[in-house]
Amino acid sequence: MQAFLAKYQRNESTISIINEFGETIASRIVHLPLERLVASLTEEIVNLSHEHGLYHEDISAIGLAVNIENTPYSSKERLVKALEDSFRLKALVDADMSSTKESVLAYLQEEASR
Repeated sequence: MQAFLAKYQRNESTISIINEFGETIASRIVHLPLERLVASLTEEIVNLSHEHGLYHEDISAIGLAVNIENTPYSSKERLVKALEDSFRLKALVDADMSSTKESVLAYLQEEASR
């Protein structure tokens, strides 16, 4: 079971695919234009996952570390909804990367126990 994990930064954002143990399967530095944050993130992460033979059924969640004040979204809930609509996956958003990763791993564990 894998998940997408991303950290948004204005000039260089990091996108990754991690497994249920928190190990990085693939990672890349990308530029995500703020005005197209979710669309660009979706495109970049889908490309990365396909390059590694992973498809929608292999991925369970997306975690995004971003300061909501640095996005065009008025609230965390709106950003989560936009991510879930785009990825069709559970979205977890937090300003802190460690907290985001912990939330994603907890979700993967929960899903694995079902």
